[in-house]
Amino acid sequence: MKRAAPGAQRAAPWAHRAIAVELCALGVVLAAFVALVIGVISIGSPLHWDEAVYAVRARSWVESDAVLSGWSYIRPPLLPMVAGVPALAGGAEWQLRAIGLVSGVGLLVAAWWMARMLVGPVAGVLAAAVLAGSPTLIKESGTLLTDVPAAALLLAASALVWWSLEQRPRPGRGLALAAAVGGLAFLMRYGSVVVLAPMAFVTLVLWWRLLWAHRGASLAALAVAAVLAAGHVVWSMIQTGAPLGILIDAQNVVSGDPRDLPIRDYRGYIGFRLAGSIGATVMRLGVDSLAAAALAAAVWPRWRRELRGALFLLLPAFAQIVLVTRGVGHAEPRFFIYSTACLVIGGAALVAAVLRAFPAILRWPLVAAMGVALVLALPAAIDDARTRTEDIARYYRQFEVAADAIAAEAGPDCGIVGGGYPILAWYSGCETNVLRAPPGANLEAAERWAVIFGDPDEIDLTAPISAAIQSVASGSPLRITDATTGDALALAWRIRAP
Repeated sequence: MKRAAPGAQRAAPWAHRAIAVELCALGVVLAAFVALVIGVISIGSPLHWDEAVYAVRARSWVESDAVLSGWSYIRPPLLPMVAGVPALAGGAEWQLRAIGLVSGVGLLVAAWWMARMLVGPVAGVLAAAVLAGSPTLIKESGTLLTDVPAAALLLAASALVWWSLEQRPRPGRGLALAAAVGGLAFLMRYGSVVVLAPMAFVTLVLWWRLLWAHRGASLAALAVAAVLAAGHVVWSMIQTGAPLGILIDAQNVVSGDPRDLPIRDYRGYIGFRLAGSIGATVMRLGVDSLAAAALAAAVWPRWRRELRGALFLLLPAFAQIVLVTRGVGHAEPRFFIYSTACLVIGGAALVAAVLRAFPAILRWPLVAAMGVALVLALPAAIDDARTRTEDIARYYRQFEVAADAIAAEAGPDCGIVGGGYPILAWYSGCETNVLRAPPGANLEAAERWAVIFGDPDEIDLTAPISAAIQSVASGSPLRITDATTGDALALAWRIRAP
């Protein structure tokens, strides 16, 4: 029997210890992130507009008699499908928002895996640690929205493509799995197409020879993508009569004035809001990593793999930033979670590559110093995430209070017209609609209510909409007050049956 070389025997325990240290460090990062997001969720903010839309849709699928208000075919179906599980379990805010928490953890794991494959363990843990301190990721992982789940799925699809084409001896089922995960990202958020299309193009350009040489695996991935795309096209034809009707209608909803592009908003987010103060520097290094990889590959052919990694990671990220800032009326930080993750991974990869040039006696103190810096920067990120969540909670509290007040007075078959209507639907259980015209608005309910938000003492009861409501109202209005703060929030009228 051939014995292992003494050097290999000595190296094996060190390799196991290194992996154990890496996993412990990653575990600490994930545990800290979970604690931070739980802190945001524990604020107890009422479901806000988009959250309520998804929650109402989820409840309508698990309760046959539940109302469905605010839903539109332009919204993707996957999130409410997943949210059906917590809705069935009771539908508390924290249960629904646990989907965001799990998705945030998944995004960190995908970022660690991708960076680790590119450069090594230091890059992986650093990428996860920087992203765990992102004010936007902390906040949005505590919501029932599509942004974090879609970004996590997109990053997982990217990692699967790289693993299949660069880490494996030959591409196999991983490509088909990447296509399936990418399809789920699209069904989670239709806007994922601005990443999936550039990712597919870059993949084809970088690895076309390998994909052609292994046509079976390539065709399997293409078949998975084609089935998912065909399903969407059929649904779009049913809803709009056009193959791309859903995407076009969804784009029309969010598009703004082409003369007022929100690129300035995005630039303003880079300094802190997207990835924190240290993360902003890492993101800029991510941009620099593409030029650095190109220069290194031009001098040393062995760097071509790193150049492929930078191109594959960053070009779709740049495409998302350009397409989103040119295609929406306003840019919110949550729109850029995927591109932020890619830039952070690129920056972490560059930092880890540079660290390799240092002797080990200096390398680990530098890594420790980066860890301390990330910990010191964390309070500002936590404060930002909590402050924004608390501000949102204060605003949407009025709709929850109004819904609870009307539900206490209304019968089981009720309808409400007024502001915040998907939120009113979630908390009251009544059919709801916007207050566009005098009450009666296409609501089929035995009991109807109309609500106007604002200080009741300042609501103009002689205004046309107020007068129209009072002309069909039954009795005096219900004065809605927040029992916690004592603030008067709205007036609600019970409407006589037609």
